[in-house]
Amino acid sequence: MVFCWNYKYYHIEFAGIYVKNREEKYCYIKIHKRGKEKIVAICDEILLGKVLEDKNMRVEVKREFYGGQRVKLSEIYKCISDATVINLLGNDVVTELAKDNRLILDAAIRIAGVLHVQLIR
Repeated sequence: MVFCWNYKYYHIEFAGIYVKNREEKYCYIKIHKRGKEKIVAICDEILLGKVLEDKNMRVEVKREFYGGQRVKLSEIYKCISDATVINLLGNDVVTELAKDNRLILDAAIRIAGVLHVQLIR
């Protein structure tokens, strides 16, 4: 049985099966407009303000670029429909968009274990 209360999903033991509590995930979206270009930057909520570093690359997840509006992961589709460039950073946001187009995962790279992809129209 599943009960929904205040955006949290509570699972109870039923027939000997127990699933952990699960909260809806959030991300940050910021829209940058330059002339006719609309760049949408989206990152996982937990990444904002962090630095990702591996042997060949260093990425600062800056508030100036990614730190716009905090939205539910399921709502990102509304923001990208007319984007000319979509910059995705984070395992959750990349995986969410890959549900509609599996090629997104094929195009993604990993930076310190975190998925990153840029989509251009």
